Amino acid sequence: MKKSPLAGDYFDEMDHRKREAIHAVLAELAAAGVVEVTWPRFQEGRQVEKVYLNFDAIPRAYELAGLVPRAERIYRLRQVLAPGDKYAARLQHLVEDPAYAPLAPLLQAMLEHRKWVEQESMGPGATPPVLPL
Repeated sequence: MKKSPLAGDYFDEMDHRKREAIHAVLAELAAAGVVEVTWPRFQEGRQVEKVYLNFDAIPRAYELAGLVPRAERIYRLRQVLAPGDKYAARLQHLVEDPAYAPLAPLLQAMLEHRKWVEQESMGPGATPPVLPL
């Protein structure tokens, strides 16, 4: 625990509530099967020795954190980019999905470009919407 980014808060002698909060969260994660906590001999419940991540529970960890795993985000993008009649609807769904908020401007531009192409407005001198890269 001494090498952890939380070490400063964990070993703060002036505010024991930080350590108690960390122990409470670790207990919840251990109960969910996401981590395993080891304690030094005769210090159980007082000082954490190590925290081990259960690799089989990584999907549960993402769920508890409210995050979408990278593989799932890539899968969703592939579904959107797959050719088909539902392309615009899938793209609009991603634009509205909070998990894709950082990509929203690009996805919105892709949607506008798609609409421009579908309207067959490619006449002489017509230029498509610019995609932000």
